[in-house]
Parts: sequence; C-alpha cells; structure tokens
Amino acid sequence: VSGSGLDTKLRRRSDLRWDLKLTEDRVRLSFHNKTVEFPLHVADEVRYVAASDGEPISPSSIPGTLDQPGRLVLIRTLLREGFLTLH
Repeated sequence: VSGSGLDTKLRRRSDLRWDLKLTEDRVRLSFHNKTVEFPLHVADEVRYVAASDGEPISPSSIPGTLDQPGRLVLIRTLLREGFLTLH
C-alpha cells in the first residue's frame, strides 16, 4: 500500500456493493459491513473513485481540487480497507 504512487493503476472491486452518504461535515463510504469516513471537502473525489465501476484509475486521474498527497492518502486508505485493488 505504501508503495503506491500517483500513476499506480487501481480498480474498485467489481463485486462490491457500496453506499455513499454525506453528512454536515463528513463523507461516509460504506461497504462490506464497514464505513470509511473522509472530510466533506473530498466528496467529489470519493464519489469519482466509488463510481469507477471497476475501470482502472490512478490517483493522478482523479478529478477535483484535492492535492497530490491528498489523492495518495485517499487511494491508500481505500486500498488498505479493501475497496480498491491493484490493477
């Protein structure tokens, strides 16, 4: 996980059922009986990754205002939690 970089190809697990909820200050991504929370300001980036539908993505391809280190934190978290896999 720590070796993943901006051009690392990842994909959402194809058999994954997920749900995205926004609260006043958080984004909650629920899957496999767990919930991962992020700050609300990364909602667009989390939504993009979640909606990728198994297509390969990389941190550098994620649209939005999140900076590069933030994109790495996002994908590494989702990789560690099992939402993403290496492509």
